[in-house]
Amino acid sequence: MSYPNDQDWDAGFEAAGDYPDIAALTNRRNDMGDREQAAKELLEFYNQWFQPPKELIGQMNRGGVTLDFLGHGNATRALIEFDPLWAWEPMAYDDSGLPLLERDQNGEPCGLWIVLTLKGKRLPGYGSVESRKTDKIKELIGDAIRNAAMRFGLALALWIKDDELGLVAVGTETVGGSRSAKGKSGSGSGSPPSLPDVPTVDSDVAAAIKEVAVRNKELGRTDSQLRALASDALGRPVKNRQDIRTHEDVEKIQSALDQIESAAKSPEGEAE
Repeated sequence: MSYPNDQDWDAGFEAAGDYPDIAALTNRRNDMGDREQAAKELLEFYNQWFQPPKELIGQMNRGGVTLDFLGHGNATRALIEFDPLWAWEPMAYDDSGLPLLERDQNGEPCGLWIVLTLKGKRLPGYGSVESRKTDKIKELIGDAIRNAAMRFGLALALWIKDDELGLVAVGTETVGGSRSAKGKSGSGSGSPPSLPDVPTVDSDVAAAIKEVAVRNKELGRTDSQLRALASDALGRPVKNRQDIRTHEDVEKIQSALDQIESAAKSPEGEAE
């Protein structure tokens, strides 16, 4: 009677699955621990940067409305302070190996989808740029990074505002009152609210929408008329500002307002 050698026995047990893979189990436990730790740290990031320190917040005037925003430089600083190994990458590449860009009817870059990685967590982001801007690629990258970082909680308070359309938008008042800055990071007094539904429109588009709303009121038109006009201009229902996604959408609505304004100024328009 012959007996298999030790190597044969080992091979047989491993094939049958009788030997537990200790290394795999250990790695799985470590992965679970890493995920729990990453979740705690990401929640801390949200708590710290939900409302950035006042000294880091910039302001711009669009259509007579003052808007608060966190610039690309300070957004990058927050990401580096929290995770020096943070990274972004485009969702897709073109045939030449460069990031795949959305382009307008003139072939100019107008949109970029990216994935932002923070503490191993990956979330999408979208950047858009106005057609009048010159350095469009740089604008797209910066806007996409801010948009993706917002989904981790960075400057989220600046996205949750009410505009003239009665919709979620960027504005000058913070949700739940203002929070004072503490130290160099974004941690302030008080706690942010529970995670809300986040708008997917970047701050520049939100500012452009405010400009449209202001112009609409200057023409003596109501918000409901503006929503109806936007629906006709875009060829789809516009019930809230999240339905106005890009600068191209805004330009279409502005063009529709141009027609209304021209008709109102013309003799034919006055006769009507």
